[in-house]
Amino acid sequence: MPQHVITGKALTSGTAQAPVLFGDTPLSFWGGVQPTSGEIIDRHHPLSGKIITGQVLAL
Repeated sequence: MPQHVITGKALTSGTAQAPVLFGDTPLSFWGGVQPTSGEIIDRHHPLSGKIITGQVLAL
């Protein structure tokens, strides 16, 4: 399995370990993500239809 290194700025403290869902397009959580299912519902976003629940979302 290929490994990738992602660097960024943490907005909160803590640790996480989960599969990474990577996107390079901004995503609004106000209307872009269905809060109860975790599905990306913005039909114009490249990750549309993906579920973010249980994953680290890297944008």
